[in-house]
Amino acid sequence: AASQLAESVRKEKTLTHELTARDAMVRRLEETANTDPLTGLLNRRSLDHSFSRVPPRSAVALLDLDRFKTVNDRYSHAAGDRLLVEFATVMADAARPDDLLFRLGGDEFLVIREHAGADELGAWLHGLRAQVRRHRFDVPKDVTVTFSGGVVAVGDLALEVALDRVDRAMYAAKEAGRDSIVVID
Repeated sequence: AASQLAESVRKEKTLTHELTARDAMVRRLEETANTDPLTGLLNRRSLDHSFSRVPPRSAVALLDLDRFKTVNDRYSHAAGDRLLVEFATVMADAARPDDLLFRLGGDEFLVIREHAGADELGAWLHGLRAQVRRHRFDVPKDVTVTFSGGVVAVGDLALEVALDRVDRAMYAAKEAGRDSIVVID
C-alpha cells in the first residue's frame, strides 16, 4: 500500500510538472503570436482581440514615420529596423502604463488610449513629437526622424471603421506637410 501511495504521489508530481510546463509553453506561444518580433509591441493580430474590449470613451492614434522608405533604401533594412526599434522605445517610454501600443507593420504604429477623448490623445501625440525631435536617434546625420499622426475617438465604431478614419486622418497630416497631427473628434 505504501509503494502504491508513493507511486501515486510521484505520478501526480510528474503530471503537475508537465501541466505547468505546458501552460508556460502556451503563454509563450500566445505572446509570440501577439507580439511584433522586432519592436516587442503588440501586433496587428492582437489588435482584433484588444479592440473588442475597448470602452466607447477611448481614442485611437495612427502614427507613420515620415520618409522611412528613404532610410531603408539609402542605408539598409538593418538601419531601418534599428530606427523602428528605437522609435518604439521612445513611444513606449512616453506612453501611459495602460496605453495599448501596436506595430501594425512597416513603419505604422497604433496607440489606443482608453477613457480618453481624441483631443487628449492628440495632445499626447504633440508631446511625443517634441520628444522625438529631442531624441538622438542612431541614424545618419542627414536623417531627421519625424512622424505624421491621425487621431479619432472610438465611440461605437467597429474596428475597421475606426482604422479607416484614423488612416484618413494620418494621411491628411502627411498631406499637410508631414511632421503633423490631425485630430478628428
